[in-house]
Amino acid sequence: MSKIIVDNIESTGTTVTVNDALSATSVTGLSASSLTTGTLPNAQLADGHILQVKYAKKTDTFSTTSTSYVDLTDLSVSITPTSTSSKILVSWSVETGQANNASHLYLIVARDSTDDIFVADSAGSRTGASNVGNMVNAESEMQILSNSFLDSPSTTSATTYKLRIKSSNGTEVFVN
Repeated sequence: MSKIIVDNIESTGTTVTVNDALSATSVTGLSASSLTTGTLPNAQLADGHILQVKYAKKTDTFSTTSTSYVDLTDLSVSITPTSTSSKILVSWSVETGQANNASHLYLIVARDSTDDIFVADSAGSRTGASNVGNMVNAESEMQILSNSFLDSPSTTSATTYKLRIKSSNGTEVFVN
């Protein structure tokens, strides 16, 4: 087997190809934006970079009369944090409604099987939720419930975020 040892490689063109067996501790003068193939380890990226984006969109309707939280179909995403210090920004905007103002619609964001990661404090008989929908008039109306939450899941395992809703008294509530 032959071996060539050099201290410096200089390109006279626009492309330098190195096989995957190269194990360098330092490469200087190369911008990450110049790479067209391959990957950089996450440890090489500066803090504050967005590494993953996940998205869910509901294209049909959903309704429930449940007074216990139920999953909103099609509104969940799974993401795998790259380190235990990763932050996950969860944002949502959901069009909701009820048949009358005799009930409230409660919406929460859940991480895996934990429903209380972003729930307002509740006092007495009040129900804590991430959002609450309440009709102003005693008619069928729609309203948009929006919010966002910065989570610190402290894991590198796949993590699922989902939206869940319930009715305050069994009156039908809707998501369009």
